[in-house]
Amino acid sequence: MRLAHPTPRRPNTNGQNLNSSVKQSFFVQTHIHRSTRGVTLTTVKNRLLIFGVVALALCGVTAAVTLAANPRDEALNTPSGKAFLETYQALREQYLHPTDPDKLMLGALSGMLYAVDDPFAFYVPPIQTSSNNENIKGGFFGIGLGLTPATKDGLGVQVETVFNGQPAAKAGMQAGDLIVAVNGEDVTKLPLDQAVRKIRGPKGSTVKVTIARGVTRLNLSMIREKIVVVNVNAAVLPGNIGYVAISDFLNQKVTEQLQDAIRKLQTKNVKGLILDLRNNPGGLVSMAEGVADTFLSKGDIYVTRDRSKKVSVEYQAGAQSTDYLGPLVVLVNDSSASASEIVSSSLQENGRAKIVGEKTYGKGVADAPINLSNGGQFDVPIVEWLTPKRNSLNRRGVTPDVLVSDTRYPKLLTLQGINAAPGTNIEIKVGSKTLKLKADKTGQFTYQDTPTRVKTTGQQGEAIVNVAADAQVRKALSLLGVVATK
Repeated sequence: MRLAHPTPRRPNTNGQNLNSSVKQSFFVQTHIHRSTRGVTLTTVKNRLLIFGVVALALCGVTAAVTLAANPRDEALNTPSGKAFLETYQALREQYLHPTDPDKLMLGALSGMLYAVDDPFAFYVPPIQTSSNNENIKGGFFGIGLGLTPATKDGLGVQVETVFNGQPAAKAGMQAGDLIVAVNGEDVTKLPLDQAVRKIRGPKGSTVKVTIARGVTRLNLSMIREKIVVVNVNAAVLPGNIGYVAISDFLNQKVTEQLQDAIRKLQTKNVKGLILDLRNNPGGLVSMAEGVADTFLSKGDIYVTRDRSKKVSVEYQAGAQSTDYLGPLVVLVNDSSASASEIVSSSLQENGRAKIVGEKTYGKGVADAPINLSNGGQFDVPIVEWLTPKRNSLNRRGVTPDVLVSDTRYPKLLTLQGINAAPGTNIEIKVGSKTLKLKADKTGQFTYQDTPTRVKTTGQQGEAIVNVAADAQVRKALSLLGVVATK
């Protein structure tokens, strides 16, 4: 039982000098970072990653835990355990305001995980667990949309991609549409995963969606159909080089989809292949094994080290008819994590491919998802990943053979200020840009650049690659013998 779960993107915080024309004492904090897939990602302690549909990785095989009497008794019979029970009883029986016992217990659970101080040990609520399981199986019943939050806080629903031939496309939905209501219920203040649950439903059932397109509101009624999740997108680049991007490993069909994409590219007689793992946060380790094995005919793929420091070779590649053994370059960036790092490090250390890009995230532990009685899950790190040469990935990542910055997305400015006089008009210069802001009633003021929407074909499995704007792709092409210019 092994899990490589998705990991949040570290924001690029290149500081810039700020010159304020307002002569008063207030605090300003600015971050300049990249936007990905039309939504800005910010690392927070809760370790939330947003990419279309919010999902955490599960491993398909989950564990159910039954506590023996001794551990439970041991915990509750300690002074701290008794204090917990006494506090719970006081809140239920004496506290001035009514309390919800379920909320109290979930709060205690959160506090227990906080005490561990491990970013990879976390609780997944029941509703999100259900969505995750659907995503992992590679299909669900819905209307065929790629979605992203409508706000920087992760709330609301905006359409990022409309998949061709699916109910939403047939109904006329477009990228950029805002979904404001589902079956008459407002979803503008809901987290994305909760809104997604309302859009999905049983096969053949009807869902009514209200969308906002500029000043126009449209009410659409659609029949839910089976939606197949495609995590692999491909294209042919200049010089007849094949390109395959894996968005994540959160799908039991990723290896199958990759091999199918490669077969189609080979019918076009591609001369080499670029495997793009940028912004890939991880997923099922079984899919990482399958992907790496597709490019290797022998060699260790990864090794684990458990809490007793025992080292075990977990997976070795073998020759198979589906192997691609032609020229290969792998792209990574600082959001390539976990399962992506297993794949890239195995290809690098087995001498199979050159790695191009940025140093990866450094998520080098495997999690076991434990089914809980309330329908949720607890992901607990159980072993550490090691590379074939026994190098640790955790907090270190994979260092590319060729370091090249990711230039695909413009750097976005996010600014936050406090302690201004309420209602004050504020001008702030950042480089050549002058920002005109106004403090709210609490003295706070904010600014965030609007990210450029990433172009898609609307057809799952097809990639659009802007070679002129992508320095990493251009470098990969040059390593494969193709000269590409801006």
